[in-house]
Amino acid sequence: MADVRCKREVRLVDVWAGVEAAYQERAIARNRPALDGERKARDARLKKAAEVLARPGR
Repeated sequence: MADVRCKREVRLVDVWAGVEAAYQERAIARNRPALDGERKARDARLKKAAEVLARPGR
């Protein structure tokens, strides 16, 4: 119980989540071009899949 109380007092989870989010945002910014390329490729695959599934007889 003392451990949980201490973590609440120092807002460990809030701080941890904030720091992790900052690291993730920096990683995203550093890798933006590659991530954008992956997103475009994924969107193209999803569009093609939707077209295939929309064909008559499916």
